[in-house]
Amino acid sequence: MSPCVCATSFSVLLLHQNQTQTQKQTQKQTQTQTQTQKQTQKQTRPSRGFNFRQVHDGAPLRMWKAAVEVPAGPEEVLTRLLREQGRWDEDLLESRVLETLDERTEVYQYVRANMAPHPTTDHLVLRTWVTDLPKGACALVCSSVDHQGAPALGVRANVLTSRYFIEPSGSNKSRLTHISRTDCRGRFPEWYNKLYGHLCAAELVRIRDSFTVPMDK
Repeated sequence: MSPCVCATSFSVLLLHQNQTQTQKQTQKQTQTQTQTQKQTQKQTRPSRGFNFRQVHDGAPLRMWKAAVEVPAGPEEVLTRLLREQGRWDEDLLESRVLETLDERTEVYQYVRANMAPHPTTDHLVLRTWVTDLPKGACALVCSSVDHQGAPALGVRANVLTSRYFIEPSGSNKSRLTHISRTDCRGRFPEWYNKLYGHLCAAELVRIRDSFTVPMDK
């Protein structure tokens, strides 16, 4: 075999090896970039902040759960929920305590506006609260009730479940969790499945922001 043929074969083999190494390096870089992108997406992907579970009691409504960190202590957050709804509920039209049953239980009525063409929604609830739970936590529980001294001031919602749990999560901070299942009347099941969870999460955000940002009404 001539020297020229040997030199040519060696050059072809060396070129093939270089191409193979380059391809492997490119594949490795691509895999690394893909993993980095997935990690970045996982880190930056916003959390919905809510979830749900189906309750098998004959009613089609899901039970929604949302949570948020609030820059205030549990009792301060509880007071904001009980006595200062107007500071975080931008759709609140009016509210009143109809009857006080004891120092931690009352009948409460409030009316909220809706987007046209829906009429206002009236809520009449029995609510009770505790402030002496373990680790300094507080809770507020509400459900619909009938009361002869409360005529409907709109379409009356049926609050099946509304439970707020407030637990300390640091110095002057709390984790506020809301579990909600409410029949707002006049809505299709699809509306509840697609929108109600977002509304629950948005309500908690407004409560949180009420401690730092004044609400424009």
